[in-house]
Amino acid sequence: MSSNDQEREIVEDTPHYRSVMIAGPLSAPPMPRSFASVRPFKTAPQSLKHEKPIISGAAVWSVADLPSLPAAYFLERSSVYVEGDAQEIANRICDCLRKQSIAASCDGDDKNLLVAETCDCVKFAVRLFADQGKIVVEVQRKCGCSFQFRETARAVLRSAAKGDTTEAPKRKFTMPSCIPRDTLEQQQQRAESGLEVALQQLCSDRLDSQLIGMESLEQVTRCESRGHVSKKVLEGSCLEKVLSAAQADSTDARCDIEEQHISVMKRRAITVLANALCAISKLNELEVFLEGCAQLKSESFICNLVETLREASTQPHEATQAARCMQHLMASKDVQSVLIEMSAISVVSDACTTGASRSTLLEQESKKLKMQLSSV
Repeated sequence: MSSNDQEREIVEDTPHYRSVMIAGPLSAPPMPRSFASVRPFKTAPQSLKHEKPIISGAAVWSVADLPSLPAAYFLERSSVYVEGDAQEIANRICDCLRKQSIAASCDGDDKNLLVAETCDCVKFAVRLFADQGKIVVEVQRKCGCSFQFRETARAVLRSAAKGDTTEAPKRKFTMPSCIPRDTLEQQQQRAESGLEVALQQLCSDRLDSQLIGMESLEQVTRCESRGHVSKKVLEGSCLEKVLSAAQADSTDARCDIEEQHISVMKRRAITVLANALCAISKLNELEVFLEGCAQLKSESFICNLVETLREASTQPHEATQAARCMQHLMASKDVQSVLIEMSAISVVSDACTTGASRSTLLEQESKKLKMQLSSV
């Protein structure tokens, strides 16, 4: 090869080492939700910490080391910023829940989370954060009726912001005069028709159908003609189904879904019994009715009601309805004897104490029952 050819020879390109930074693909930051397992929060500034928070007797929520609002956290629309002491705000929220007879319990792992449930199985959570020198109160629905949750959330946020724990008056919608009114006979026929449909649902093998049937019975025993239909609810196969659900034990459940179903069915069943007994009592026929109904006066059923009332601290809604049932069953001398032998008045006294700090309705019904037992 000549010298000219060597000069024209093309030099092959080779890689050159450069300093580079290897990073993963760009992605959005994690967005924790109220009920997700979120990363550890930063603690609140020292100005929002309190060494000795004042906890009222009605409070069941002790707030300590309030976490800061995480970055990229999506606050629910049902939230509010409040100025003030975190423990005082928590106390106001607990007092609001107590006055509205909403069961509440603290989350063991997350101290700034309060889980609550209404008597109509509307479950929601209340969470506190610290942000910009204020306290963020967030209420988030977990399950249940959206409309009822909206009304409850408004009351909780109003109590947190303004300290107003009074329940807002419910709006009443009157029927227009142009719509013809049903006669008493037509109302009774409609109630009986609803009872038949509810009983068919209760006899179904499907859990959701059984729950719909029990909820229908609860509505039937609340209607205007409930006195007539309540007697049919407390007899025959219908009474057997209701008593079976009221005395069911959730510990026998094979899975979480079945356990939840048994718990809800029990609450609904005891409510149906209480509503029906109350309706018959208003007709001044309760004492005569109980004479021919041995199932409602059985010792096993009365013991089950007392045990339900004993669990008032963990099941306040069921305990409230159990107290209502026993009030009306006290019209029977046999039931009075069973309750006295069981020393049920001590259980009722404990329920009164629990209701004073957790549920106004439980406190009221327990006091009524206590007065009846004391006068026997």
